[in-house]
Amino acid sequence: MKNTLIILGSIAILSFTFSFTVRDNRILGRWNKIQKTPDGPLDLVFIFRADSTYDGIVNGKAFINGKYFIKNDTISVSDNSCNIAYYGTYRIKYFAQDSLSFTAISDTCKERYEGAHGLRVKKMQKK
Repeated sequence: MKNTLIILGSIAILSFTFSFTVRDNRILGRWNKIQKTPDGPLDLVFIFRADSTYDGIVNGKAFINGKYFIKNDTISVSDNSCNIAYYGTYRIKYFAQDSLSFTAISDTCKERYEGAHGLRVKKMQKK
C-alpha cells in the first residue's frame, strides 16, 4: 500500500511538472511580416528557438532579443525593450497552417504591447 501511494504521488508530480514544460514546437523557426509605413516597408523577422529565446530583426538589423514560454494558447515574452525580468502575456492563434497572430492579455510594456498586440506573422520557408 505504501509503495502504491509513493508511485501514484510520483506520477502526479511528474504529470504536473510536464504540464508546464511540454513545448508547443509549432512556434519554432522564422516568422515574417512586411509592414507598410510612411517611411517605406519594414521587413520584420522573428526567430523562435527551442531554448526559449527569440530575436527580432527589422530590415536585416537586430532590434530585440528575449525569452519566451508557451502554455496551451498563451505565450509569455520578455525582452530588452523593457525590463528583461518582466513578462507580457499574449494569446497566440495559429491559422492557415503557416500563420500566427498575437493578442495581448496583459502587458504594461508600452513598446512591446504596441508592436505585438494584433501582430500577424507568416512562417518562413526553410532554405
